Amino acid sequence: MDGELRRQTLGDLLHRSAKRFPNKTAIICGDTAWTYATFDAVCNRLATGLAARGIGKGTRVAILSRNSHAFAALRFALARLGAVLVPINFMLKAEEAAFILRHAGAEMLATDSGLADVARAASALDTKVRELVWLPSEEKTTPAPGMIAFDELLSNSAEPPQVGLSDNDLAQIVYTSGTESLPKGTMLTHNAVIWQYVSCEVHRSPHLMLGYFHDDERTKAAFEGGWFHSGDLATIDADGYIFVVDRKKDMIKTGGENVASREVEEMIYRLPQVSEVAVVGVPHARWVEAVVAVIVVKAGQSLSKDAIHAHCAEHLAAFKVPKDIVFAEALPRNPSGKLLKRELRHKHARLFGQ
Repeated sequence: MDGELRRQTLGDLLHRSAKRFPNKTAIICGDTAWTYATFDAVCNRLATGLAARGIGKGTRVAILSRNSHAFAALRFALARLGAVLVPINFMLKAEEAAFILRHAGAEMLATDSGLADVARAASALDTKVRELVWLPSEEKTTPAPGMIAFDELLSNSAEPPQVGLSDNDLAQIVYTSGTESLPKGTMLTHNAVIWQYVSCEVHRSPHLMLGYFHDDERTKAAFEGGWFHSGDLATIDADGYIFVVDRKKDMIKTGGENVASREVEEMIYRLPQVSEVAVVGVPHARWVEAVVAVIVVKAGQSLSKDAIHAHCAEHLAAFKVPKDIVFAEALPRNPSGKLLKRELRHKHARLFGQ
């Protein structure tokens, strides 16, 4: 019994909330409203039904769904069975989803529900809205290592972007050459970055993932020194606020989604007329960053923006498709031949009027 009390599994957390607050509203989605007691009972029934279908501990189950009460119930039901959730973004194309299914070896479930009304839910729950603005979309960590109040976020005008107050037990800024913590108060301006002082954000928690599935090499690199390395380059001020300056990888964050520039580049390279391509993220009022492709066309060949856009739209999720395409005679490189994406981001920073 003592072991059960000390457990902190996802399934246990909902069950405890149902015991403590049985009549309190837990979920509102469209016309559906569940108390914690109802939510808990639904998850139990759903878990029983899934178990009857052979789903149990270690079973990998892929879910294709919009945000909904159905997804939440499946999430907790699978946790109670010890099954592994493999969420699939509903905006992905068939070949993208197929890759995830093959890699994970998962069986597939799907729901067809509308989006939850977040504002209505927050009001009904009498909960102060907070922005968890530093939670990886891959859900490697829970809770978020950085947090900032919604009103504080709106009033913030600091550069580089402020992403929240860190919990020193969960998040640290470390030198890129080791695991020594970067002193608080080491601040840099976004336009005058001194790169030797910009360091990696790392974090750890009891809920941290154990590693990447079927990828021991990537797991070893990510957990160097016993901390998970997020890939973000950041600074931290004297009050513990973390500021992201750049990213080690060329990941574009657009509309809340992560886009790997290399994936989009490889798709564009399938077009035989393309000699070179570089995909970067540039500031955008709506999407925060917009995906932009800079393309060099082979000599004697012709290629239109419409053809490139149609090609990408056919094979990639909509949020990965370039918002704009720029043709260039050559891509900027340093003397060793390395592509200088920073120059491209700077050159096209005002492409969308930012």
